Amino acid sequence: MISKLVLESRYMFVTTEEQAKELLGLVQKPKVLKGLPVIMDSNLVLSSRHAYKLTVALSYLVANNRKLDLGFLIVKNAETNLDKRIERQLTHSSKIVSKEWPEEVTL
Repeated sequence: MISKLVLESRYMFVTTEEQAKELLGLVQKPKVLKGLPVIMDSNLVLSSRHAYKLTVALSYLVANNRKLDLGFLIVKNAETNLDKRIERQLTHSSKIVSKEWPEEVTL
């Protein structure tokens, strides 16, 4: 499926290990990241990667996205299996958002 996403504010693409390290460096400055949507390549959060410490740090960010006020969009291939922690967090976050989303009033 091909789709188009238009963001009208600032955002961050994270597709390489260098960009991921920059993102991790910005975590120490929470005001810089406040409300930032992060579009991340799924290859950076795979459990079978060789850069294990980077994967764990990124998994921590995704797991604490609400506390850090970050939004993550993880782009993956259909054949790619994400780390189970990431899959659980994505499912958990979407359930929380759907519960917090105000119900539409029907007339």
